[in-house]
Amino acid sequence: MTRKERVLKFLVFILCVWCIVFSLVFPKIASEATFKALNLCARRIVPSLFLFILSSKIFLCLGGERVFAFLFGTFCEKVLHISKNACAGLFFGLLCGYPTGAVFISDALARGTIGKKEAQSILPFLTAASPAFLIGTVGSSLFGSASYGIILFASQSISSVIMLLITRKNRLGSEFLPSRCEKKENIFACLARQIQNGGITVISICSFVIFFYVFSETVLCLWPCPDEIKVIVSGFFEISCGFSSLAGNNASVFFRYFVGGAMLGFSGVSVLMQSGNLVCEYGVSMGTYAIGKVKQALICGCICFLLGIFYEKGACDIAFSVLGCDAPKSLAIWEFALVSVLILAVVGAFCATFIKILRFFSKK
Repeated sequence: MTRKERVLKFLVFILCVWCIVFSLVFPKIASEATFKALNLCARRIVPSLFLFILSSKIFLCLGGERVFAFLFGTFCEKVLHISKNACAGLFFGLLCGYPTGAVFISDALARGTIGKKEAQSILPFLTAASPAFLIGTVGSSLFGSASYGIILFASQSISSVIMLLITRKNRLGSEFLPSRCEKKENIFACLARQIQNGGITVISICSFVIFFYVFSETVLCLWPCPDEIKVIVSGFFEISCGFSSLAGNNASVFFRYFVGGAMLGFSGVSVLMQSGNLVCEYGVSMGTYAIGKVKQALICGCICFLLGIFYEKGACDIAFSVLGCDAPKSLAIWEFALVSVLILAVVGAFCATFIKILRFFSKK
């Protein structure tokens, strides 16, 4: 056993002891937190995830990824350097919620249609929250504003594409595996097997959500700290708990958009464990996954704040408040100038990356 493994084993041991002692000393708090987590799973997570996961598994079992490979495969190969076999995972990961992207990659690795290097490179950015969760649960239910959920979903999608462009070089040496002709399977057998696998996957997801939700509650109830710190700690462990705390906190506009976007980009330890449960057996490094999610968290937070400036009134005041000073009230042109600079910076960075890719192909 390596030193790293011994340290991790010791940390897990401490975590287990903490949970056992807490449940014995504070049984009421532990049971209430568990009930809240179960209620969250029953009312929010299972309804928004079950149909997506089940449908995607059946779709892949029937060879549906070939449809995406035919329609978007060439574009993904040339621009993002993602194989045609992994093309469907990009759309399923961004549209179907946690951990559909990891489910797709684990199934593709099991079938041998994508390589380990490519899977490790794209996994962090194919693991995303569904628009139904962001717009319906977070935006409409928690914050009372569907627009907030739309901004979060747009920030997540843009940051995922940007990170796929940034990490494109990491996949240049990976070999695209040819599509395999799957052995024909009876349609009823396929449906029965995938319905069973989908139910097992959803139960596994709920187990992770409940554990990290309860664990974060056990830490925060005994740690006297500001509400903003509680939001960050909750979001670090479990994203649903983080957004629930953020909605109940009278936070500033900057904190609501930047921290909300950063929590969404990182996705929480719970999602990391869900993804690891699906892909670790194929040798995919979760350390690389965590580093990629940290980078995406920063980009997603910045994009979300930029979009929030457009949506919220007093954009100039919000941006200047981050610098610790007041914006000049008499000049309305300041607001236009500030927003214009931010837009040009983001668009310029994106265009520079795209032009660099085009030059690469022109040299070829």
